[in-house]
Amino acid sequence: MNIDITKALEGVRRGRILHVGANTGQEYELYRQLGFNNNVWVEMDSSLTSILWDKCEGDLVLNCAVSDTPAKINGYYSASNNNESASLLKPLKHIDKYSNINFNKNFKEIYQTTIECLISTSMIYEPNVLILDIQGNELNALKGLGRYIDKFDVIITEAYTEELYEGCGMLEDIKQLLSEHYDFIEYAPEGDKGWGDALFKLKK
Repeated sequence: MNIDITKALEGVRRGRILHVGANTGQEYELYRQLGFNNNVWVEMDSSLTSILWDKCEGDLVLNCAVSDTPAKINGYYSASNNNESASLLKPLKHIDKYSNINFNKNFKEIYQTTIECLISTSMIYEPNVLILDIQGNELNALKGLGRYIDKFDVIITEAYTEELYEGCGMLEDIKQLLSEHYDFIEYAPEGDKGWGDALFKLKK
């Protein structure tokens, strides 16, 4: 995460974080230290959910993909040598930017849902912080906010300035989608890799 989460959450109500693209829950201890408990971790790679359950004690762990529509999908792209790069989207420039990461199509059927459905059907007390790290599919996930589009105090999301994945969420498109309800605060790029993290805060 390129955004300083501690700084980003200064003055924000200590509610609940919805972290989509949990990987192995690397931020678990930090969230606890900052006073955020009973958080929700969403990860589409089922091989990581047992790690999350062991690490994220007291939190809710959900195994599904998140996008703009609910559906069953018949696979995603995974990287045998990097479990942080799995994506619903086909890698494009990512292959050139990270030549050491090898992708293959994983044809395992998985369930895809929206953030709106996730919150309304999973007995999640409405979270007030949203963090998205889903390898290019962030714009689609934000399109699936539905009636919760203005319910987060803070949104931190990966965003792209180059097409690392086919159809990935470009920074300008994400800014436009959120502009009615959120102020764009900061973009922290990952060097010249074509992606970074964007911080948005709910308009007063």
